[in-house]
Amino acid sequence: MAGILTKIILTGSLTSSLLLNSVSLVSVAEAPLNQEELRIDYILSELAYCESRGNPKAHNQDDGGTPSYGLLQFKLRTFNHFGEKYDLEHTDVTNPSQQVAIAREMLREGRWRHWFTCLSKHYKI
Repeated sequence: MAGILTKIILTGSLTSSLLLNSVSLVSVAEAPLNQEELRIDYILSELAYCESRGNPKAHNQDDGGTPSYGLLQFKLRTFNHFGEKYDLEHTDVTNPSQQVAIAREMLREGRWRHWFTCLSKHYKI
């Protein structure tokens, strides 16, 4: 994942929440954050904007043959697979909190290629 993170340099601590519409991507109060977590939060906010312009109700009926849904434009099969893999709630593919939790784990594991088109617009990959 290091290849996609060369654009971001963040230091220090975060004292307020980063919000995208009403979805809290980071919620901490004056707690130092690890650099990798800050990078992931930054990437998630960029992805949400690129994929859906921050609209958790976004729906693309034909995204390569199957529909994609929500803030991060998950396909149902991908959402369910990684929700099960990470043992995270995955009852509603359009739920932004569930999408962010699953995507966060995917990015931690280096599975950024699921958002290759958006990420390639912002990062040298």
